[in-house]
Amino acid sequence: MMFMKAGFSDRIFINSSVFLWLVFIVIVSVIVSQQGMSHTVTPSYFFGADLWMQGKDLYDGSGRGFIYLPQSAVLFVPFAYLAKLSFSVAEVTWRIISLLLLVFALWRFANLVEPKLIARAFFIITITSIPLVFSSARNGQFNTILEVMMLLAVCAVAKEKWCYATFYLVLGLALKPTMVVLLLLLWALYRPLWWRLPIGLLAIFIFPFFTQTPIYVWHQYVNSMAMLKTASALGATTTDWAQFFGLLAEFKIIISQRLQDFIRIIAALFILYCGVRAQKKFNKYQVAIFLYTLASCYLMLFNSRTENNDYGIVAPALGLFITVFFVHSYILMLLLVFVFLGLVMSGNLSFNGSREFWSAPFFTVIFTVVVIAQIFYSKMRNTIFKTE
Repeated sequence: MMFMKAGFSDRIFINSSVFLWLVFIVIVSVIVSQQGMSHTVTPSYFFGADLWMQGKDLYDGSGRGFIYLPQSAVLFVPFAYLAKLSFSVAEVTWRIISLLLLVFALWRFANLVEPKLIARAFFIITITSIPLVFSSARNGQFNTILEVMMLLAVCAVAKEKWCYATFYLVLGLALKPTMVVLLLLLWALYRPLWWRLPIGLLAIFIFPFFTQTPIYVWHQYVNSMAMLKTASALGATTTDWAQFFGLLAEFKIIISQRLQDFIRIIAALFILYCGVRAQKKFNKYQVAIFLYTLASCYLMLFNSRTENNDYGIVAPALGLFITVFFVHSYILMLLLVFVFLGLVMSGNLSFNGSREFWSAPFFTVIFTVVVIAQIFYSKMRNTIFKTE
């Protein structure tokens, strides 16, 4: 419908975006079909789904390998079956589905801005997303589908479609535990979710019991909690992760796991406070944009196991704010373009040529500060974003 109503210049932006995504999907599909077992994590997903079907333990206690909830193993069973017929077909199918859903979610996200900026926002979000999601798309990581669920959840909240929001939040949590950041943020801020989310969480909790014996399912739940604890500790005690404490480690500032957890809690409470301030100052569409941005930045900076290729999750927010500042502030727009270029180069900004983990969190800190400043000090209000 929106495509049909678009003017000439808008159609150029939209058609260019669609073309870029189609080319990108084709390129990723060709690469994946030829790469075999290299640059892919989906064998871990296939293996987890196979273990579930066989009634065997999903977790080995190392905090590596299959580090997701039991539900994700169940949901990946169709792809595991397809992989038995053709590994390449299963690999390519997973990428195509994930990326097509991402394009749809990005379009919905772009529709949160003022109508005259939607096409331009979609184009700029496309430009910022493609290079930042490439690694995750090639590897087949759950990051892409997690990003989809986060985007659709905030869009549903903006339109006050609470049951849809609940569905996206609990499905995202089932696929990847880090969805809990946005889930808790929205749960705390929106009263209609206070009773809907417990029902959704109960439904997703019960779901695996229909696919395996109750004793086995319960055993996997217990093991998954131990796995999450081990995986988190592994991330907190090693410095080769692209998160805030990895950034500090580059400056020889090593923080204990207990203090890291305390800082995470304080940061989470501050993000919640920022959300409350945003609700008081902006309309529901603007608030949804800010909440996605705050949650994605917090996730990148304070998840103990953030990798450089996880930062594609920040890309839609970055692209949207570049669009907004194109109208509102060229200085801030150029600053965010600088942040974008830094994220594209992240992992390679080292003088000795070795892999580095400081740049992605460093540039994300800059972006986070800019966004929080808009919540507390901006006078934009309803002049740029979509109005009621």
